[in-house]
Amino acid sequence: MYRLLDPRNRLYHSNPISLHQAEQVVCYSTDIIESLKQHYGAIGMQSEYNVPTILKFSDSFGNRCFRNQMSPGATGGVIMNLSKQPTSVLWPGDVLTVEIEVDPAFDPTDYTISWTCLVNPVESISNGPKATINITTKHVDEHMMIQCKISSHNEWHRMLSGEDDVLMVFYKVRPPR
Repeated sequence: MYRLLDPRNRLYHSNPISLHQAEQVVCYSTDIIESLKQHYGAIGMQSEYNVPTILKFSDSFGNRCFRNQMSPGATGGVIMNLSKQPTSVLWPGDVLTVEIEVDPAFDPTDYTISWTCLVNPVESISNGPKATINITTKHVDEHMMIQCKISSHNEWHRMLSGEDDVLMVFYKVRPPR
């Protein structure tokens, strides 16, 4: 930290610093930030709400996405819109398998995973990290939604709806050929 005092003082008083000093500032700052992230991650304080979250999504089409590749949802969950991908189109008679990976820092017995397919009426699929859906004509939709909810066994939850994380995945299901 003492090595950063001279470049800091020079910059504060609008004086130039050398390229070497600029590199030192960037490198040392990055090292400090990374060590703080590791420390708070190790003690479970890497986020404001320490709850189980979905880290990865995959399906039987071969789609694999990590959380940072998913779109943020309006209520705090994440969204995967695969309805516009021509390689992810479903037809009645197809079998779709979807799977998530939850943060391994949490014991799987401390939370529940539930899947639903938002068709009319809403269809419960299964509980657990993997769900299999037999596609029928009731699933035909431009944006069929499959929802995965994670709820910890805590008295409180990160989301008002009683979940700690939610994944919404959209597929296009075409009518029978």
